[in-house]
Amino acid sequence: YEGEAVIKELLEHYDNAKILGINLDIPHRDGLTDYGDEMKKAWRIYANDINSESFFVCKIKKVEA
Repeated sequence: YEGEAVIKELLEHYDNAKILGINLDIPHRDGLTDYGDEMKKAWRIYANDINSESFFVCKIKKVEA
């Protein structure tokens, strides 16, 4: 598993986990919605967009159940 698949698995097992939006000034693309609409909040940062390595970023918060 990688990226969105890992986050989907986490959300299915923990009702108190929530994806939050990311507020940074970095070129990115939304996460793959094949894993749910919430993945729009996750980021895919591609090497050719930032002249660096590629990254998957997802901000998750533990909320009161």
